[in-house]
Amino acid sequence: MGKAVEKEWFYLSLGHRRGPVTSEEICHKIAKQEVYLDSTQVWKQGMKQWVNLAEAKPFDAEVKKIRAAAAQADARVISSIGTTGRDEDIKCSGVSRALFNLYFYFGWFIPVALAIAILTELQVYQILTPSRVSSSLFFKVLPLLALAVTTWQIAANRMQHAGYAKAHGLGVFVPVYNLWVYMICLFAPRNYGHRKKNGAGAIFYVLLFGVFTAGSGLFFWAKEGMKNLSPLSMTVNMTEFYKDKTGYTSRFNANASRDASSKARQEQMIKQKKNERE
Repeated sequence: MGKAVEKEWFYLSLGHRRGPVTSEEICHKIAKQEVYLDSTQVWKQGMKQWVNLAEAKPFDAEVKKIRAAAAQADARVISSIGTTGRDEDIKCSGVSRALFNLYFYFGWFIPVALAIAILTELQVYQILTPSRVSSSLFFKVLPLLALAVTTWQIAANRMQHAGYAKAHGLGVFVPVYNLWVYMICLFAPRNYGHRKKNGAGAIFYVLLFGVFTAGSGLFFWAKEGMKNLSPLSMTVNMTEFYKDKTGYTSRFNANASRDASSKARQEQMIKQKKNERE
């Protein structure tokens, strides 16, 4: 009989009425997380209405125990995030600092060289005439346009990797403001926009930039001929380099000679047919 009296509690869980059960059974379910504290309701004879399990006084101790354990778990998670640097996973996808530095020092040459190579090959195969290329401002600045587009794209992705919006990548075209964009792209660690902390990596890239700048300055100062390698004259110098390395002139002359011979043969055939008719 005693046990039957103890089973006096009923509870509503997920829309179903359960019971009767003992208070110990409900405590066991709380400990095992088989019931939801904030949505489960309990009732026993003598109570005016159903109440939330978390508000039922007979279960206060068990509820506090569960919530204290949950709070400790949350604290451990927050502490883990702060010590392991997992917060860096927020808004930090995109081009890494190392890849941007590789582009800054060497990679910019690729889009410029490809644009010049394409223009030169179009002239070799006479799709474009040299006179049109030399007289058109668009064709002259096309390599620089290719450079601008690739620089904007890689800067936008690098700013995202540093924790800023990709739109900041457009800052590479804004005087003065672009100095800040380049400093972030060159030196800032991953997700810098969120953490605002520099490390040994940033110091390394600052020193690398300093050495490169000083070395480049000395080199250009020592070599008188290097003064012609300004961004605006880069296309001319690279075109000459491409011509020397690929036999552009000989191929162009060969194509021109072949076309001239073909045209001469066609004119001769036309003239011969005309004489035959006469």
